[in-house]
Amino acid sequence: MFRSTTIIATLAIIACLANSVSADEPTDVEKAFQEYGKLMVGVWTQTDDDGNIKEHEYRWIANKKYIQATLVKDKISGTGIIGIDPETKKLTAWWFANGPELGTLKVKVAMTKIGDNEWSTEAKGFMNNDVPYSAKGTFTLTDNKLVGGGQTEKVGDQEQTRPGDTWTRIRKGTE
Repeated sequence: MFRSTTIIATLAIIACLANSVSADEPTDVEKAFQEYGKLMVGVWTQTDDDGNIKEHEYRWIANKKYIQATLVKDKISGTGIIGIDPETKKLTAWWFANGPELGTLKVKVAMTKIGDNEWSTEAKGFMNNDVPYSAKGTFTLTDNKLVGGGQTEKVGDQEQTRPGDTWTRIRKGTE
């Protein structure tokens, strides 16, 4: 009798847990990534003080598991892949770029949602023939505006603070 009652109680607890925690329910990081994707997918531009137009394009790939980004900024071109890092389970961007001032940039950026439309970033990697590179910053993302809060960059032993900038989405991506 005791064994039957224990088995029934155990099965009841497992059933309750299975109903309350569904494997299909997205995690907070997955929800943040989907929200980020809905806001970012599309073409973004910025015009600098000299009238030069910079452009980034973001699009879904791999059944919306990742976002591919391409950038053209001055004489810099690059590609980024954004998604949930399988090792850290954090929203992450992997960027690869080339340009006269950069040499080759290889950087991994951890992104954290810190408010309704606010995100923080922390980048680590290498540029200019494997010189250590790191950066920390914030940005605000709404339906058609991305406003950078500025960032602090460190290249080798040199540190600098860059002011924020504003990007405008000129075309939404397709779902």
